[in-house]
Amino acid sequence: MSKKKLVNPDTEKGLALEIAHMYYSDKRITQKNVAQIFGMQQSQVSELLDKCKSEKWVTTVIESISYNEITENILNKINSELVHNIHIVPQKMNSKKNEKNIADRTAKRIKEILSLLLQNTSSKPIKLGIGGGVTIEKTIDYFSELVLSDKQLQSALSNRGLDIYPIILQCGFDMDQNDSYRLMLNTFITMSKLLSNVKVHVANLPKNYKDIPQSKKDVILEYYGFNGELKDACSCDIYLVGVGSTNDALTKIYSRNYTDDHKSLMRNMPVVNYQPIGANGNTFDNFDKKVVGLSIGQLRKIASNSEQYVIALGGGSSKVKSFPAIFEFPFYNELVTDVECVYYYLEGSKPYYKTVYEFE
Repeated sequence: MSKKKLVNPDTEKGLALEIAHMYYSDKRITQKNVAQIFGMQQSQVSELLDKCKSEKWVTTVIESISYNEITENILNKINSELVHNIHIVPQKMNSKKNEKNIADRTAKRIKEILSLLLQNTSSKPIKLGIGGGVTIEKTIDYFSELVLSDKQLQSALSNRGLDIYPIILQCGFDMDQNDSYRLMLNTFITMSKLLSNVKVHVANLPKNYKDIPQSKKDVILEYYGFNGELKDACSCDIYLVGVGSTNDALTKIYSRNYTDDHKSLMRNMPVVNYQPIGANGNTFDNFDKKVVGLSIGQLRKIASNSEQYVIALGGGSSKVKSFPAIFEFPFYNELVTDVECVYYYLEGSKPYYKTVYEFE
């Protein structure tokens, strides 16, 4: 590279601004390149760039992508009659904060749906079906706070009643280790403190269920009453279904407990109701035969009913490569996720904002 003649070599500000123009205008140019062009040390270039910012000779503006635009783009790309709404939350670098964002938006959406359902004069209880997962657990916590702060909703929901159903029971676990079972009980305890009319429907399977021959499992399910509970779970008003990934450590632990085929799992596969989903949007026989709960096919059928809400929720950097199958083969009619998962599917890249530099 040849040495560049300075436009205004007599002032520090002029030199700094010219260096800044060159450095910030082309991402391919490094500070080392700039130093070679101006015949300077790299440390001098770095000091001048720092001074541009400290003296506000150069200011930065973050231009985020329009959420309305990206929502419209993803709905157009999915182009599914099944999906009515996609709720996109900002991406947080901290995974726990990201879970809270998704849970908070989901809780607010549940409240919105309940407000619509409670306008109906029906005397039947509202039926809520829930899967397992940390984000769903946080959603229930946030939802209980919303109910607590809204006395009118609290009273209306108490009068109608709330029935809570499991939509998944992973098999072969001790009950105190069963994530879905524990979440069911915690939800019941949380909501019963707020509402006067709450029921929870859980059928306890034997601990050795996973070791029972497949031919006898239907008899066991009937005996323990889970077939009846599962049938009732198909008529819930609202469903909360977590989206996981085979990259998750917890998923690997669970799959190891209920099947010997966990080693066949590939990375970046989405997991719904503890069932891995392939690139064609279907689950695998060797997994779903060993899991008791609503299947992906059942959820898709339920989601096609405009009077039932199947809300899928999940996101985070570890799941961005797992989400294409979730977008392309929806089993839900509403999705709550973060902008990074959406943007990666739309653009094939992680950044969803750009930095614009303004020069004095």
